[in-house]
Amino acid sequence: MNVRNLDHINLTVSNLNETIDWYGKLFGFERVEGGTREGIRWAIIRSGDALLCMYERADLGHPEDGVYSDESLSIDRSHRINHFGLRIVDRDSFEKAILKNKVSVKYGAAIRYPFSWSWYICDPTGHEIEVALWDNDEIKFDGELVNAV
Repeated sequence: MNVRNLDHINLTVSNLNETIDWYGKLFGFERVEGGTREGIRWAIIRSGDALLCMYERADLGHPEDGVYSDESLSIDRSHRINHFGLRIVDRDSFEKAILKNKVSVKYGAAIRYPFSWSWYICDPTGHEIEVALWDNDEIKFDGELVNAV
């Protein structure tokens, strides 16, 4: 069996409204579902085929701290997502959005890879995001076309 697409990423966020607004301003995500489950606010946001699910947990530490204050979590707190990637197709629009919203780009600037550009930014909670722009909107590795997108 092959995976067709990544369905979604589930994140804990420190402030649900601020995070939904931030992803909307930068990437055009819109809230498509949400509510409260066991006293915790949650939402699913969508941009094209990309979905992010998020749960508001103001009590957790910042991802870059490596320390989480909730002892009830049944996960090894030494493991976490290093970053996740979002693919864009319009460099000018994205660069205007990060300037307008005063978003800092990590590592000083966009990084050039053999067949793509990547910007590394952090959302309001501190989750790192790699924003990738593939040359000619084609995914390639070692010069071989993987698929046309």
